[in-house]
Amino acid sequence: MTPQQFIAKWQGSMLTERQSYQAHFADLCALIDVPAPAPATADTYCFERGVTKTGSKHGWADVWKKGCFAFEYKAPDRNLDAALKQLMTYALALDNPPLLVVCDTQIIQIHTHFTNAPSEVHTIALQDIGEPTNLDKLHWLFTAPDKFHPQRTIAQITEEAAGKFAALAQALNSRGHAPQAVAHFLNQCLFCLFAEDADLLPEKLFERLLDKSQTDPAKLSARLEELFNAMRKGATLRWKTSTGSTVACSSM
Repeated sequence: MTPQQFIAKWQGSMLTERQSYQAHFADLCALIDVPAPAPATADTYCFERGVTKTGSKHGWADVWKKGCFAFEYKAPDRNLDAALKQLMTYALALDNPPLLVVCDTQIIQIHTHFTNAPSEVHTIALQDIGEPTNLDKLHWLFTAPDKFHPQRTIAQITEEAAGKFAALAQALNSRGHAPQAVAHFLNQCLFCLFAEDADLLPEKLFERLLDKSQTDPAKLSARLEELFNAMRKGATLRWKTSTGSTVACSSM
């Protein structure tokens, strides 16, 4: 199967997960010329690998290859973040594959899951699947998962982040802000970053707030104050956005 044929077949597909995942994965194997799961490989490479989730509930991974990956499919209108969380509850029972892959037929997201290493995400959009770098990544899924191993360690990332926070604190102090107030502000920002990862703040709210307000310091200051107050009180934010969305926040 050529990339053009693959794209033409799956572009705009609205099939459900159950209707599409085995056919899509089989086409993916044909695209990169690797074998699809077969009864003879059921112990190491198969569809619907049954597992016991963390929490003693039963489920299955849509596709699994021992030592390489676990795949979870969702329909195009479903949340891939939820699919990733589902896979993570299976990871231990699947012998901790180094790659967790979520897919809705329009997007493939490869999440690294190496021990003692930070997670990285490689996203392949359907229309870009024929690019040489993306085809290489798909081959590595099956044949060389270690090629996805992050170059930086968790300790290096932590050290870099600490350095950036220290530099920011020094810059704020040099502008005449009291050290205690600066420390409290940075602690609030750090908690917001954690809250995003823990889904206490929805849809990367803090990150989007910074991106959209960075050219307007007064607006940013007002939005941050409103956010911090809402989180402290467990209140609900009602910001006028382009979509008219209402944002609920958990308390700090």
